[in-house]
Amino acid sequence: MLASIRWPNRMEPDMKASRTLALSAAFSCLGLAAGLAHAAPPGGSGWYAGADIGRSELKFDSGADFSDTAFAVHGGYRAARYFAIEASYADLGSLDYTLECPVGLVCVPVLYPQFVDVSSKRLDLALLGVLPLGERFEAYAKVGVAQTDIDVHVVEGQLGTSDFSDRSTDPIYGIGVRMHFDAPWTLRLQWERVPDVDYFGADFDVDALWLGAEYRFGG
Repeated sequence: MLASIRWPNRMEPDMKASRTLALSAAFSCLGLAAGLAHAAPPGGSGWYAGADIGRSELKFDSGADFSDTAFAVHGGYRAARYFAIEASYADLGSLDYTLECPVGLVCVPVLYPQFVDVSSKRLDLALLGVLPLGERFEAYAKVGVAQTDIDVHVVEGQLGTSDFSDRSTDPIYGIGVRMHFDAPWTLRLQWERVPDVDYFGADFDVDALWLGAEYRFGG
């Protein structure tokens, strides 16, 4: 149980500040892109940057599921018509739950209930394989590696608070579709998964569904 382990102290993550930083970075990227005079044609090579909003879902092996609103920024280089390399940063939100004394066990009253807040952020690097579907649409698949940072804040009954963190490096894969406009903007819908993220010995999958906008830089 969490209450029986001594965790190193760490400052509690400020989720509001993290999300504000992510959104500020997104709008800064898009504002910079909007100032460029030329844009690469749909399906052509060149740089692109974008921002996403979506829903993340954590699926634990125990069967427990948690979901929250998520935010992300991404950028990449379209090396050819059919391939691109892309990096992204995502704030996957947080989950809150309460641990009561397990039924049938003798518990120390001062340790329960335990209120737990878990927040997670992720960096990933992936290769995209692109399939054009006419002039305005294309489908793609992505595969790469993701690094997930997990921050935990625990209120342990009457004993006070504990803060600790963990990091897990895992594969990431997903699929998506893009719709290109005449202007240098692209709308995209993407689903992705990071399987078997290690949460202090307990594994969970992270699914995310994103709706995003991209700006295609001059190429």
